Amino acid sequence: MTGYGRTTAESEQWRVTTELKSVNNRYLDLTIKMPKTFNPLEDRLKKEISSALSRGHVDLYVSVEEIGENKAAIACDLDLAKEYCRALRQIAEATDVPYQVELTDIASYNGVLTVQKEEQDLDELWPVMARALKDSLSQLVEMRVTEGEKLAAEIEDRIAGLLKIREKIAVRSPLVVEDYREKLTARISDILAEVEIDRDKLLNETAFFADKADISEELSRLTSHFEQFSDYLRKDEPVGRKLDFILQEINREVNTIGSKANDKEISRLVIEAKGELEKIREQVQNFE
Repeated sequence: MTGYGRTTAESEQWRVTTELKSVNNRYLDLTIKMPKTFNPLEDRLKKEISSALSRGHVDLYVSVEEIGENKAAIACDLDLAKEYCRALRQIAEATDVPYQVELTDIASYNGVLTVQKEEQDLDELWPVMARALKDSLSQLVEMRVTEGEKLAAEIEDRIAGLLKIREKIAVRSPLVVEDYREKLTARISDILAEVEIDRDKLLNETAFFADKADISEELSRLTSHFEQFSDYLRKDEPVGRKLDFILQEINREVNTIGSKANDKEISRLVIEAKGELEKIREQVQNFE
């Protein structure tokens, strides 16, 4: 499901901005982009996101700005300064140019003086980063919930449509056996025009077909699956994978009905039901 969240959090020392984007994905796929200096905090960020989300491709962008005073020290490389002086004297002697050098010149040479800041304390940074991430996650989840509610309503309408198809199949099912008996009687009469039909054999053949084409159990299980699907759809928890599984069971029952019924009208209804199921399956992939 798609979602977006962006938050900035501050302390006396740090300003952290987190930006989260998510798009549909069957599993949770995380990508984190932030300055390499703070990579040791990546596992903590992933843990926070995983505790709130279970599906979707999620991109997290983290920017960190140090806004407090950071104590610094000046380091002087005396050995390097002496080497510069020695080298300059050699040049002066070799070129007959007078050796004239100021102290400030030596201090400006590369590497003689360096500014050393205190090492950044990531444990002090983490609470600020975690606060920003938490707020961004809340925004993202809120957007996903709103989208999920709309999607759930659409799926409920499709489930209601499938229930109507199921009822049409249930009404048609008893007529299939009667149609078979009439067709079988007519076929026998055509072949054996003047021979009396053996009613017992006809009844046995019809009973065998009725047993083979019986779909009452499949229809009953379909009703149960639809109810279970709707129940999970209303739960306030991650249900995407459970809905996936129930859809597989519904599809299995529909396929069985199609193969057992041996009837054009029921076959047409089965095709219609499978089309709706495919649409629902695609929508369910977006569910948390």
